[in-house]
Order: sequence, then structure tokens, then C-alpha cells
Amino acid sequence: MTQRSGMFHLPGGDMNASYVRNTFVALSAEAGLASLDAATTYSATAACFNCWNQTRAADTSNQNVIIIPRLLRLTAKAVNTTASDMRFHIVLDNTNRYSSGGTELTPVTTSDDEPTAFVDYTPKAKIYAGELTLAAASAAKIIARVLASVTILAANDVIELWFGTPQGGSMDGTGQTRTVITVAPVVIGRNQNMSVHEVATAQAADPKFQYEFWYEEHNHSRV
Repeated sequence: MTQRSGMFHLPGGDMNASYVRNTFVALSAEAGLASLDAATTYSATAACFNCWNQTRAADTSNQNVIIIPRLLRLTAKAVNTTASDMRFHIVLDNTNRYSSGGTELTPVTTSDDEPTAFVDYTPKAKIYAGELTLAAASAAKIIARVLASVTILAANDVIELWFGTPQGGSMDGTGQTRTVITVAPVVIGRNQNMSVHEVATAQAADPKFQYEFWYEEHNHSRV
């Protein structure tokens, strides 16, 4: 293998052959985003995170881009007052569910290259986080219900949702807890939607999560 600009290239190829070329990260502001204060029961139309694959059957480029989530990291920036537990529901649907609210997160690739003709892929994921209102379900299926915490969250507590394979274990330290949860692998196909719904019993204030979403997009046209 040869190395250029800190990136490994396959012999006779270029960075298009590397999975790094297809890896994206979407981050929210470090201060965190407000979500629903009193999210005490599951609601199909209230969510804290939404990812829609904009690739459509009518796409003039005839692309069939798929999105593969890897990690959703949630870092609490506030205490979710009086909550006795926190759970997340992860839902797939066959249409764009985002309606309003929250903040759009802009994905960026984790790759770069030195040639001036090199162009990043345009991300197909449309991502929103915070206090979201969703449209009514179409063909929704809940693919995960997970318990993330049995007590209120402290500021800087971290919850990691790994899709398929966890990286490292949970940690319970002084002033900070890191909870690692593994859910089933997910593929978000053309015009498909994944939403994450936060629920906590008796919660009176939201944890104002800072969001980090790591995922891959495959089958982009070669650039």
C-alpha cells in the first residue's frame, strides 16, 4: 500500500476504494440542544433525532445510496430533573418523517485528499436533532427499545448507541457515567427514515444532549 496526505490508498487505485471515503460525521453544538422537557411516554410524532435518506427512486443520477448508522453518541449537558429512568425507541419508516423543530446537523466526510479535482461526496442523509415534531407514521416498525439509565443523568454523562458492534465498555466514574448500548444493525435505504424517541418516567427537564452521529453512505457515483 502507498500513502499520500496521511491517507492509505490501495495499489493502482485511489481513495474511492476506501471505506473512509464513505464515512460521515454529523455534530451538534457542544452546548447541547433542547428536547422535549416532559417526554414521559412514547409518542410516534415526537422525537429527539431523525435521519432521512434523500435518495429517491426518481433520482436523475439513478443512485441507490444506502445509509449505515454506526454510532449515535449523546452527551448530557444538563440534569433531566426527577427522571427515574431513560429509554430510547428507534423506529424505521418508508418515508420522510421530519416535520418541524430542532436543529439540522450538517454531515461532513472524514476524508480529504491533495488533488485539486478531489470533491467530497454530497451527503444523502438529512439529519435533525433536538425537540422534533414528526409526521404521522406510514409503515413504521420499532427496531429497538433500550433502557439507557435508571437514574437521572448528570451533566457530561454519555450514552452511546452502537449499531451492530460496540466499541469499548460502559464506565461508572466520579462525576461521569458512560453507558454503551448495542442495537441491531440498521440499513436506511432510499427514501427511508430512522427516528429516535426519548422517554423518561417523571422527567421534568430535558438533558440537552450534544449529538454525534457517525455513519456510512455507500453506492455514491464515483467522483
